[in-house]
Amino acid sequence: MMGALGKDLSQTEERLPSRLNVLAFSFSRGGAGVAATRLSELVARSIDVQYYAAERSDIRNAVVCNSSRGQAAIHFGVRVVVYFLGGLMKDENPGKRSLNLFSAAVAKKCLREARRSGAMLHLHWINNETLSLWRLGELPKGTILTLHDEWLYCGSEHYAGGVSEYAFVNGYERSSDVKGFNWNRFLWRVKREQLKGRSDLIFTVPSKWMLERAKLSQVLGGHDVRLLPNPINTELFCPVEGCVRSRLRDRLGFDDSHIVFVAGAVKGRESPIKGFDLLLQAARHLFQCGRGKLYDRIRFVFFGGHERGEGEFGGFPAKFLGHLDGPVKLREVYSMADCTMVPSRVESFGQVAAESLACGTPVIAFRTSGLTDIVLDKETGFLARPYCIGSMADCMYQMAALSPNERIALGAEGRRHVGREFSDAVIEEKYKSILADAERVKDG
Repeated sequence: MMGALGKDLSQTEERLPSRLNVLAFSFSRGGAGVAATRLSELVARSIDVQYYAAERSDIRNAVVCNSSRGQAAIHFGVRVVVYFLGGLMKDENPGKRSLNLFSAAVAKKCLREARRSGAMLHLHWINNETLSLWRLGELPKGTILTLHDEWLYCGSEHYAGGVSEYAFVNGYERSSDVKGFNWNRFLWRVKREQLKGRSDLIFTVPSKWMLERAKLSQVLGGHDVRLLPNPINTELFCPVEGCVRSRLRDRLGFDDSHIVFVAGAVKGRESPIKGFDLLLQAARHLFQCGRGKLYDRIRFVFFGGHERGEGEFGGFPAKFLGHLDGPVKLREVYSMADCTMVPSRVESFGQVAAESLACGTPVIAFRTSGLTDIVLDKETGFLARPYCIGSMADCMYQMAALSPNERIALGAEGRRHVGREFSDAVIEEKYKSILADAERVKDG
């Protein structure tokens, strides 16, 4: 029996590519960079992984665009020019947009090396002029493209929204909010033509919400699109012992009677997508609803960004921790909190929510996008009506009114949910299956 099992495992390994070239703008900055790194690390023991990045990386031996001052200056200059070109169009979508008219030198090198060596190619976040749209049609057979946002099946925007939320379905023919040159329509058509007939590519998305929208689009509809969530290291992100939790809270000036809400994201307070304006309004609404012992115990803690020190948030005392250096610090912040707030208007996955639940801390979010895969209403936290301030304030009140044991029970179920759906072992198996299928496509 063991011999047969060993044989099956060996055959599975043989179907994997021997070398994998992974391309991304960054492997260290932002959720997409972290997810790309973590996913690659899962298979690095079985496959020779070579990293290619447009931005300098902490990964040893990574090939980077700005390895020389000349390359860095050229890439930065191109990005500035394209940024101003993007300004020729105005619409009601406040989120980030990318044109991808040009390729960075490192992307060209990555593609050349993949063709020369026969390595498999996996593309992650390729914006900020990392890989040109016109290179999509040149991708080798078996290439895997991971979507960390909606850009690939939309126009120039990274998340569809506003009055043209579903314009990516019909090609932006009725984009009434667009003024100036319609980059959305132009880029959408280029993507559709470049990927037309490419049944030899595999696309992955991190949430069921994105899977449905990708299949709905004309750019990726009919293509091989698969669900591949971001991996969560449940050994690193895990609950701390009660005495350690008390010490962590004591460092911040909290005791066990305080009800601590934590929130954070890279530049989260500056990005409309992250919804911190909605969280502020919800906190104010909660503060104005009444006074009493329960309200007097509420505290807010924020991480990410540059702000440090003490202040107030919506009327409640708040502490601002600034940038946290590494996942260990993140784990400590999640673990000392009673609840993590994720007020995003949209998330392709919901990394903060998943990490918090892995640490046994329940989450409050809006019932939207990829967050619904992670936060199960009244099971692992609470989901507010999108984007209702009163509903989010009510969820915060309900969380604060729970007993400590009830909050612990929500967090414990959250950790079990993350372990079943997003742990390293689960995602590694899914990823290796996709790599094996891509290898057969490449050799077919």
